[in-house]
Amino acid sequence: MTPKQTSGFGTSAWGPKRVFLVHFNESEARELASRISGLGLYVEFEAIDGGRAVKSVVAFNPNLVVISLSRLPSHGRATADGISSGKKTGHIPILFSGGNPEAVEKAKSSFPGAVCCREELLEPTVKHMLGLK
Repeated sequence: MTPKQTSGFGTSAWGPKRVFLVHFNESEARELASRISGLGLYVEFEAIDGGRAVKSVVAFNPNLVVISLSRLPSHGRATADGISSGKKTGHIPILFSGGNPEAVEKAKSSFPGAVCCREELLEPTVKHMLGLK
C-alpha cells in the first residue's frame, strides 16, 4: 500500500514543494495533509507504518518531513531516526508537530537539528522552513 496523497499548487520555479507527513491516525493525517496542501504544497502521508514511511520518503524525496507526535510518539521518533540516518534522506529537514511536553522534549533531545512546533502553528512553521511567504 502506498502513502495516501493530496495535491496542492506549485509554489516554486522548480515545481511544487513537497512535504511528507507521518501521523499514526489516518483521519487526523488526512486533516493535517489538507491543511498543509492548502498552502499550495504537494503532500503525501503515511498513517500506519513507520518503516513504510521511511521507504516512501526515499521515493518521494520531499523538501520537508512533518512528523506528528500526538499519536504514538515513540513510533514517530523511530521513523525520524530512519529518515535522519538514511544516506538518501539524512539531509531532509524534520518538523515535529504537536505532542505532549514529554514527547516534545524527547524529540528535541534525540534530534537536535529538528524543529518542533505546536499543531496550531503548523502552517506558519512549514512556510518558514520552506522559505515561503
